[in-house]
Amino acid sequence: MLVATRNPHVAYAGTFLGAIGIYPCISNTITWVSNNVEGVYKRGVSLGTVIAWGNLNGVMSSNIYRTQDAPWYRLGHSVVLGYLTLGLLGGSVANYVFLAIGNKRRERVGTEEREAMLSGLSEEEQHHLADFHPDFRYTL
Repeated sequence: MLVATRNPHVAYAGTFLGAIGIYPCISNTITWVSNNVEGVYKRGVSLGTVIAWGNLNGVMSSNIYRTQDAPWYRLGHSVVLGYLTLGLLGGSVANYVFLAIGNKRRERVGTEEREAMLSGLSEEEQHHLADFHPDFRYTL
């Protein structure tokens, strides 16, 4: 709507629809990452990386929303639309596929292999295996 129109009412509505669609992605992404990484330090580094990567959007937006494109900013809106299409759609699909493959590999581990992996480990040592534990499953 923001790219295709010059009607300020339609653009204003598009701004609200864009916010409704974009803002929940932040909390969803943070939740998805934290559910798929086990271990305090590993989770902390992973979440820090995701949040830092997301903050790079401010650097990008200051360069694609140029004053010469005012007031409609078609270049900026087009770049953001492409970025969202590739990042959210493509990234989400790829993430889903790879996590599903990881879960299938973990399901193929037999009882004997599982017992061999855990034999001789205390409860605390098994807990510290984190996402390497044979019972860990990724959230899809």
